[in-house]
Amino acid sequence: MILPIYGLFLGGKVEECEHIDDAIVREMSEEIGISMKFVKILGTATEIMHDKHSTSLLYICLLNMENETIISSPEFETKWFSIEEIKNANNIVESDKVFINQFYFHHDKNYLKLDCYRDDTGKYYWK
Repeated sequence: MILPIYGLFLGGKVEECEHIDDAIVREMSEEIGISMKFVKILGTATEIMHDKHSTSLLYICLLNMENETIISSPEFETKWFSIEEIKNANNIVESDKVFINQFYFHHDKNYLKLDCYRDDTGKYYWK
């Protein structure tokens, strides 16, 4: 099973004097209450949100669960996805689908550059 989130990846910030792997494990624990063990970084990406004038640096990682108990969160619904559900999902943020396909299924690159724009209707799209 993969991705304990319904429709998006978890995110967070690295604290002062904190390594990336420690930040990832801490964020998973804080966001959904699952104790994880860091395995490796599958890839990195920069995502520019042009309408917000912001750039995010993303680390897509492989983690092993130490338990399967998920806490409920007022921020989002949590759900486990099978690999087949991930491949066919239409309720996952498009940029996250790009990350999943690139870093989990294909493995032919370890870095992606994504530019996010909004069309005239307000819908986001990525290049």
